[in-house]
Amino acid sequence: MKILFSYIVSLLVFASCPVWGQVQTTGSFEELGNKKLDASGSVVGFSSFVEGRDTFIVQDLRNRQTYSFSEIAHETILNSRFAILESRPRKKCYIVNFTLKSVDTLHNTRLIGYISETDELVFDDLERKVVVVKKLKSGKERIIQDVELYDYRQSDNTLFFLNNQGQFGVFSIKTGRLNTVAALDSTGLHFKKILLPEKDLNWYLLATHKKKLKVFKVDIEGVSEVFNRDLYDSSDNTVLDTLFYRARLVGNDRIALSVKPIIETDSTATSDAEIWYGSLKEQVPLLQYKKQAPAQLAIADLKNNLWISYYRKNSWMEFKIDEHDQVYGYEVFGNNDQTKLFPDISVYKYDYADKPGTFVGRFNGNNRSVFSFKGFSFLVYFYNNNWYYFNDKDQTRQHINLGSSGRFYDDQSEFYKFTSDALSGVPIVYSKNELLFSDTHDLWIFNTVTGKLHRDTNGLEEERRYRIDKSNYTSVTKQWSWYPVNEIKNKDGLVLKWTSDMYTTQGISLWKPGKGTETLLEDKAEYSNILRNGNFITYIKQKASQPPALYIFDLVKRQEKKIYQSNSWDEDVSHVMSEYFSWKNTQGELRGAILRFPKNYSAKQKYPAIVNIYEKKYPAQHRYISPFVINSTTINFREYTDAGYFVIEPDIFYEVGNPGKSALKSVNDVLEELATRFPIDQKHIGIIGHSFGGYQTNFIITQTDRFKAAVSSAGVSDLVNRYFVYSKEAQRPEIWRAESQQIRMAKSFFEIPENYIANSPIYHAKSIVTPLLLISGKEDYTVNWEQSMYMFNALKRLGKDVNLIFYSGEKHEILKTHNRLDVSRKIRSYFDYHLKNEKLPDWIK
Repeated sequence: MKILFSYIVSLLVFASCPVWGQVQTTGSFEELGNKKLDASGSVVGFSSFVEGRDTFIVQDLRNRQTYSFSEIAHETILNSRFAILESRPRKKCYIVNFTLKSVDTLHNTRLIGYISETDELVFDDLERKVVVVKKLKSGKERIIQDVELYDYRQSDNTLFFLNNQGQFGVFSIKTGRLNTVAALDSTGLHFKKILLPEKDLNWYLLATHKKKLKVFKVDIEGVSEVFNRDLYDSSDNTVLDTLFYRARLVGNDRIALSVKPIIETDSTATSDAEIWYGSLKEQVPLLQYKKQAPAQLAIADLKNNLWISYYRKNSWMEFKIDEHDQVYGYEVFGNNDQTKLFPDISVYKYDYADKPGTFVGRFNGNNRSVFSFKGFSFLVYFYNNNWYYFNDKDQTRQHINLGSSGRFYDDQSEFYKFTSDALSGVPIVYSKNELLFSDTHDLWIFNTVTGKLHRDTNGLEEERRYRIDKSNYTSVTKQWSWYPVNEIKNKDGLVLKWTSDMYTTQGISLWKPGKGTETLLEDKAEYSNILRNGNFITYIKQKASQPPALYIFDLVKRQEKKIYQSNSWDEDVSHVMSEYFSWKNTQGELRGAILRFPKNYSAKQKYPAIVNIYEKKYPAQHRYISPFVINSTTINFREYTDAGYFVIEPDIFYEVGNPGKSALKSVNDVLEELATRFPIDQKHIGIIGHSFGGYQTNFIITQTDRFKAAVSSAGVSDLVNRYFVYSKEAQRPEIWRAESQQIRMAKSFFEIPENYIANSPIYHAKSIVTPLLLISGKEDYTVNWEQSMYMFNALKRLGKDVNLIFYSGEKHEILKTHNRLDVSRKIRSYFDYHLKNEKLPDWIK
């Protein structure tokens, strides 16, 4: 049945049945998102994304009512009485009353806040320029007139505002109390930003007047100007960012602001020459980029009427303010390490005076590796596969996990062997004196007073990889802060998502620190998008043979119930046969592959096969794939299994320094093992890969003749050339990609040139006998499009069977719909010709 999506709110009432409210277009791929859950477990909210349209669905499980809306913002409010949904593009707010089974629409509005205890909604009436406080049960409204600028403090439901008469006010929604102060002569003033303290009622406004910054303080006694300064600073040629996006209160009497350099042009230049100096840390394009780099920090000291600028000319500086209002700064590429995606950073601590900072230490440059917590007087950071903290009070460092048996890095990837940022999870505040850490399998509790770290789950023994789910904690982000602060919000049992080592089994458990874990759910399936509220959990579960479905689990009754099935039109999915196999080869090395079986599979018949290659595949073994999805970076296995192919997705296990040879060995081992178990036609096997998979495809066919056809999309052909490429997108050399990222060489070309050459497809092109189809976007600078051209030119010169397709206007992925369809059809016809002896495609003729 085809159901029309409407931009008008629709109320859908369905008859009693196990699963109801299917809102979806027949034959179109539907993506499902779990968004909201009421503590009573009676109302859920989720999203359905189909053909570019995002529909937010609210289900009232008690009354078996379904409500659907379009273009809804994420800030949805939902409880057992009401659902409040905002459509920002339409400037509308929808109010669902579950008691009355009705939907009310507020036009020309912007949602501000909601008080659940009294069911009062606060919104901005954009047409009347008023702020309205509406009691949802009675419909009574209180209106604050002529509001020009406002901010809302969610913690105590307080509205701070300025009206068009220059009058300032504070309105407590809970008490209904309105406090206003005398009007200010606002002639020529442009008020831009309100800054609120965490608790008290003294607040600040940022305004511009002609070419000056003005800061006003508002309290119960009135409003006063407390700071006045030129927007332009001639001493360092910077200008204040008057959008005030990163403005933040620091303590009670300082404000952190952004300053930007004035772009200077060189009027003395006599030519268009651009000189790259070998003596400089950076290359010239990066220096030019730095002049337009993210804004740097300045502090307005209101108490002492001081302006403190931390701006450094021609430096890509990043500044952080911790939870104790301490200022830190570092130059992003200050250590000039071209071998890392995130070069190490040298961090300095600054005081509130105009003098150089004090060196703190050398940290990992990954943004998610340094943390500051309000209750702890130290920075926590991850470096070289270990956790540390730096205590600012006594300038000491402690190795947090020293002596423990935990591996606090991602051991399922070879990156941990040569990078310093392969952390397996971020620390979370558990209590006043405790932090939670994750290692490869378990949860650990660190006592910040005693300095003791202990393991509190048994994942290693159970062969489970436990991860604390995001539904357990809240994240708070402040401007200029380190990584967002994550804090446990419900200590009465924590929800853990877990997988077996090779992802064959997954599940959800409940963990009570000190008391162990309890398995709630377990299946050969993929669990995701977990939410918890009170005694209920909602989550999405899928299998290769079952589209994603939304479930609710009652923690008291220990009962599971399906409440929505996506892609319900896909009846053929139940016939999908897909299985993951893992084993150890004769050298004791782990091997694995997902095998997708031909439709109507019979063990008595031989089938052609396609090897789809890219990194490790086991994490996706249970993922549902719609037969209608056209993806330019890979093939849709269901199209090929329906056409009578095996599709084999091998895991690649890498030997550092030999990426190509590792791929070759892994693929050969997989094919040889599966050939003993299943009727794969060894004379009709193809191989395909995109990006790094394209590189591996290029290399593998230089080493073996077992493939009848190959497709390489956006792949590298020359590792030596790739090593010296300068990225047009990142404005920096690509050396890091080879030494410390996906190519996994770990050493420079100058240390192991023989390995670079040995693993470069182009140097072995003479050995290729497999017909090769190359594909690239003509604007691809992630893997430079010329890499595909190099391979084409080499094979053409050698008289090999090769074809190259360039797509104009496309980058690393083919994104235009007609081009995606075109490349999908060409690949299919290419494999059908070579592997199934079908006619030569017209596009090749």
